[in-house]
Amino acid sequence: LAGRGVLVSAARLVPKKGLHLMPAALAQLRAAGVPCRWRVLGDGPEWPRIAAACAQHGVADLVDWLGACDSDTVRRELLAADAAVLPCVVAHDGERDGIPVFLCEALALGVPVVSTPVSGIPELVVDGSTGLLATPGDATSLAGCLQRVLGDARLARALAANGRAAVQAQLDVHQRARDLVACIER
Repeated sequence: LAGRGVLVSAARLVPKKGLHLMPAALAQLRAAGVPCRWRVLGDGPEWPRIAAACAQHGVADLVDWLGACDSDTVRRELLAADAAVLPCVVAHDGERDGIPVFLCEALALGVPVVSTPVSGIPELVVDGSTGLLATPGDATSLAGCLQRVLGDARLARALAANGRAAVQAQLDVHQRARDLVACIER
């Protein structure tokens, strides 16, 4: 599947994940002639809203709803993906993500990431270096980032390599344990 515009999102389908923006972004990609397919792993209360938006934007045929999946399936899907996408937003009730585990997993596997600069995400996803960051809540910005990563293989490879190196450096459990011991011994 990789190389065909495969986008993967794995999350609980709740407002803060921003997945309701994907149907409009997919429609913009289609209009621009960018081949793409969105594979959604997860379930939750936003599914009816997102599915309806897919139909409204005429992109339901581009979406595969895989439902709740185990971590092995998420890993397999990521390894077959051209990009991992999680366009997080601050929900109307103030709910937001810190640093989503899905983004850490994608980066660790060397998959280019597209997200947003919400909460702690920019600590790991640095725009243009370890991933691409769209404007939160902006489907056009999201589509632009997706088009960049899908249309530029060199950029995608660089983001993947830089992202993998960053997550290994920042989230290495052995280094974090040494840091903790050093703090305790002070």
